[in-house]
Amino acid sequence: MDNNKVPCDDIEVEICKTKKEPSNKSRTSFAQELMKDEAELRYIKDKDDEDFKQKVDDMIEEIGKLDVLHTKLDDIDGGLNNEDDLDKVDVCSKCGEEIIESALVVGEDNYHEECFTCDHCGDSLTGKFYQVGDQKYCEADQEIGLDRCSVCSDYLRSGCVLVGGSSYHPQCFACSECDLPILDKFYTTEEGRWLCEEHYRLTKPKCHVCHLPVMERMLTAMDRQFHPACFTCSVCSAVLDGKPFMAEGEVIHCRECYAKFKAAQCYRCEQAIVSTVGKRMTLITCDGKNYHYQCYSCKRCDKNLNGKQVFIDGDDVACGDCKLQKTK
Repeated sequence: MDNNKVPCDDIEVEICKTKKEPSNKSRTSFAQELMKDEAELRYIKDKDDEDFKQKVDDMIEEIGKLDVLHTKLDDIDGGLNNEDDLDKVDVCSKCGEEIIESALVVGEDNYHEECFTCDHCGDSLTGKFYQVGDQKYCEADQEIGLDRCSVCSDYLRSGCVLVGGSSYHPQCFACSECDLPILDKFYTTEEGRWLCEEHYRLTKPKCHVCHLPVMERMLTAMDRQFHPACFTCSVCSAVLDGKPFMAEGEVIHCRECYAKFKAAQCYRCEQAIVSTVGKRMTLITCDGKNYHYQCYSCKRCDKNLNGKQVFIDGDDVACGDCKLQKTK
């Protein structure tokens, strides 16, 4: 048996023993390093995961903003993608036929090129045109659809004045007296003439008091015309519009002032002899004295003396019977 040779069992054991110690040490060290590396990798991974998650959240937020913006754009442009609009066919506003190729758009109306023509001469309106109501005219026939002035019969090319269903040039609508254009208030006479306010005033009656024209409401009394505010009492200046008044010649009084200052006073009752509304007052004069009808009676028997023989008894009146009895 060779001394250099070792039995297989011993060799394996020896080899295993001799290799086991350094192997355990190496594995332990490797395992520790591996765990350390794994911990570092896990820290890096966790950090990377947080950054990644933040980036994902930021991307989701940006995508959300883009979705909102896209939605708004869809709302604005939604009409352009509407299937009904895509299928809509333009129809000529004149002939009512479908427009296959190019169309002339005038306001909200569409026309075939050959249909957009002057409503008077039929020429194509390829250039400047004029519209009067629903009618369209070429430049040569622009005045055909215009109204005419009721005074001069010329066309009304610019502004006009409409009065009573008739149209006029502003310079033709003038006062019949001064021939100046009427720019403000005007009046029509019974003959159909127009008058400016100044000349209309000259046609109105003048107030008997202030001598100015009575333009609106007029009060007539004693065959004279007054402004209601000018018809006043000559004493107290009270306005007598709608109130009873007393006249002494051309002088006007209210009833109170007339009774106090102007009316005759009854000799018997010493009250003013003044008529009242709806009741006339009879004034009786005898021997220079004034009496009410009911006060004109015998001072002794109180018999009314109207239409009877009257005797003077001192400073008053008496009937014949009382006078005779007094003389006996």
